[in-house]
Amino acid sequence: MEYLYHYTSIHALVMILKNRQIKFNMLKNLDDPQEQEIMDPYPLSKYVFVSSWTSRADEHIPMWNMYTDLEFGVRIGLEKNPFETYEISAEEAKRIPTDVFFGAKQTIVPFDELANRPYFMTTMYERMLLNEVIYTDESDKLKPKLVSFRDGHTSVAFDNIGKHKNNYWAFQEEWRYILNFIPVSFQEMVNDRDNIAKNFSRFLDLPFIFYYLKIREDAFENMEIVLSPKISDSGRTIVELLMEKYNPDAKLLESDLVNKIR
Repeated sequence: MEYLYHYTSIHALVMILKNRQIKFNMLKNLDDPQEQEIMDPYPLSKYVFVSSWTSRADEHIPMWNMYTDLEFGVRIGLEKNPFETYEISAEEAKRIPTDVFFGAKQTIVPFDELANRPYFMTTMYERMLLNEVIYTDESDKLKPKLVSFRDGHTSVAFDNIGKHKNNYWAFQEEWRYILNFIPVSFQEMVNDRDNIAKNFSRFLDLPFIFYYLKIREDAFENMEIVLSPKISDSGRTIVELLMEKYNPDAKLLESDLVNKIR
């Protein structure tokens, strides 16, 4: 079983355990401001949401220092693609435009949510979610062009954003789950395909600043939680109580760096 790891605070752990969900942040709010830069004069980064993890199984002191409070910090381990999936019925499949259906049998959110909201999730299938970040100095990768015009149609290549970072960040060995949205409803997708580009060009705000995906039950039970190497007594007690209440099957581990950093 392959795991990915996320350094965070006990406060964030409370919400993950209580709600059994992973939070996605807007790309434009992440710690690398360069990531939201694109060649196009449009605010497209606000439609890209990310949950950042690392494939590095051994603990990393810079990650502890950058992303946790050492007295109240943890590292969460979850298997890759831990999210709940939902079956697409034959009737529902008929309603999805063929160029976004791809013959899939499951979505990462219930179909009713996809179909009844004033926005559309273009990364609606599990296989689209997980991406290994590529570190580079290539300017066209770090500041990509997303919008193209051809034969009177406008297309937006969201695949070109959120997947590259400057080499300065290579120590993170980051993998990330990426969700892309467009401010166009499912019904607009189905009924007015020719005008999607026009509607999209309004660049409306989405009705949320965070997005959440539910963790699958077996992945939740197989969670690993590593305590910070400088965890306080109160921090340890909070984590133990949280696990006892919300996830007694998870594995609690001591840091390998105890007494190795000041």
